[in-house]
Amino acid sequence: MYLTYFDRDNDINIYFLYSPFHELLGSLHVLSKHEHHMPRQIWAEEMIKKLPTEIKDKILFYANVTSNFLGVIGFLENKKLWDISISECIGEIANISEVDFFYTIFNGEIDKQSIINAINSNYYNSSIPNKYVECLKGHKEYKKQFIIFLKEYYYNYFVNELSFTEPILIRKLKREFERCKEISVYDYIHSLHPRIEVTDNKINFHKYKLFEVNKENINQVIFKVDSYIIPHLLLGMDENQKLISLIIPTYITSYDDDKLPKDTLNIFKAIADETRMKIIRNLYRQPMSTQKLADRLNLTEACISKHLKILYNTDIVTKIRDGNYINYHLNQRIIDSLVLYIYEYINQ
Repeated sequence: MYLTYFDRDNDINIYFLYSPFHELLGSLHVLSKHEHHMPRQIWAEEMIKKLPTEIKDKILFYANVTSNFLGVIGFLENKKLWDISISECIGEIANISEVDFFYTIFNGEIDKQSIINAINSNYYNSSIPNKYVECLKGHKEYKKQFIIFLKEYYYNYFVNELSFTEPILIRKLKREFERCKEISVYDYIHSLHPRIEVTDNKINFHKYKLFEVNKENINQVIFKVDSYIIPHLLLGMDENQKLISLIIPTYITSYDDDKLPKDTLNIFKAIADETRMKIIRNLYRQPMSTQKLADRLNLTEACISKHLKILYNTDIVTKIRDGNYINYHLNQRIIDSLVLYIYEYINQ
């Protein structure tokens, strides 16, 4: 369901969207990282108890290459998916080209030409991370199994969730649509999240880095009502900044907003150590093996391994095999997001 109007003062097409498919993907995002989403933590814990190990493993497997399913939400840029059922959305995705499929689920992190080269010529650019290479090597089967997974999760586990949330979200959509029409669209955007700043000429989105959008470029804004992805400031934007999409946070159940997300707490505990900070500093400069880090820091390999395990378990570092060695890489997105995690907590 969607509502729309044209803002003549700013020459912008405004859309308010409720998509059950967006909600399904939001639920998978929460399940892939449930400790981070306090408003949905009780729901996630109850759902996880229902899921068989095979489905839980698949959620984590697909989350690894889809930015925790946020990449898959990119399919909703296609208006054809806005007013159809979840099963119809999955069917439409099954029919799109493999290039568009992987470009979208990879969240635009791999350019289309590299994907074309991989699929058509088995040529894998050295800049493509291994996790994406593995998907592209078996591209036909990967896409097929992903579609099967979405159907299985929807029909067997998620389908009944909408009977409770859908009426609430549709009422919210209609209220917010009227509110936006009463005030300026930029005032409305500013009201959606504490980390959105609207100036005379720009909209600034304070995420893990600053995203600036020039007002004069915008000709289309999509607002999606959402009950799962909160507290994230989820921003969608095309390469020309003509279209932006944002979520309207909707709290379905009450929760303890004083409670700190466990994954956030673990990240800060992980870096609150002198040796681990030195490891982070060295990995920022270049990937290193356990042996090289031990030599650099004048510590035993056993000691380095113990600290690397803590950093790896909190996603601060990743590891890639290179011949006989395993090299550790710094996950710079986590480092860039440290201040963001603090703001997500104090803003919830």
